[in-house]
Amino acid sequence: MNGAAKKVFITGGCLFGWGLIWIVALGGNMVFGIPVALIVMGLPFIAGIMLLVVGFIMLAIGGGKNKLEKLANIYRSMMGNNSSIFIEQLAASTQKDYNVVVSELEQIIRGGHIRNAHIDYSRKELVVISATPSFNAPGIAVACGSCGNETKIVQGTSKQCEFCGILIVR
Repeated sequence: MNGAAKKVFITGGCLFGWGLIWIVALGGNMVFGIPVALIVMGLPFIAGIMLLVVGFIMLAIGGGKNKLEKLANIYRSMMGNNSSIFIEQLAASTQKDYNVVVSELEQIIRGGHIRNAHIDYSRKELVVISATPSFNAPGIAVACGSCGNETKIVQGTSKQCEFCGILIVR
């Protein structure tokens, strides 16, 4: 649950409840034909209703983001340390239609829940380019194009040659 939405919703609920209790408690007394409770507690009651509505809307919007984050975590865990995975594998593992998985991945990527990712539609793959390689990822020795020095690099990453400083991309 979104923290801000939760606070607004709880505050609105408290004001609403507080106003409602006072309206009921003071309901019989009248001043100029207006119930005293509405004069004294009307504003918190109305503010409480408004905050409940705003909080409910924020919770509804935030709920969709939580769903995408949960899906992103599922897909990330299926990828493990791999930099790509076939979308058909994701669809089979989650028992969803291929097009549904593609649509979810597009929303996840657009929402920034998986960074540095894109869908390779021609290969039908989800590809994540890691900015920093994990310690467990296997590296391959690549010769620098400038000086010939061999540098160990993880696929989908870049690294400066330790000898001449030229950027090597794999």
